[in-house]
Amino acid sequence: MAIDRFDAAFFLPAPKARQYPDDFAAGRSPVIAMTMIKIDQARAEGLLVDTPALDVALTLSALAQGLISMHRARRFSGDAEFAALYRSVLRKSLRSFSIEPKRKPK
Repeated sequence: MAIDRFDAAFFLPAPKARQYPDDFAAGRSPVIAMTMIKIDQARAEGLLVDTPALDVALTLSALAQGLISMHRARRFSGDAEFAALYRSVLRKSLRSFSIEPKRKPK
């Protein structure tokens, strides 16, 4: 069951669990590693500030995990409300790392 896997991945103590920062920086978490690649690409395109990719990736994943935990605890009135807030909050968080486009002088 998906709930059991979520609990095992995030809530149960595990002696071989990946630890911050070394395991994540070394790419031992496939999801974080993939996210860091995307963040580095966006930074190279001038879209994101010069915050370390690992910091941005962990910020987004912690926010997502927290929202999912709240959803599983039935803190949302329904799936649609959860999905809408999830997308909105993650977009806003990612925008906080974005570089503002330069405005032309008037």
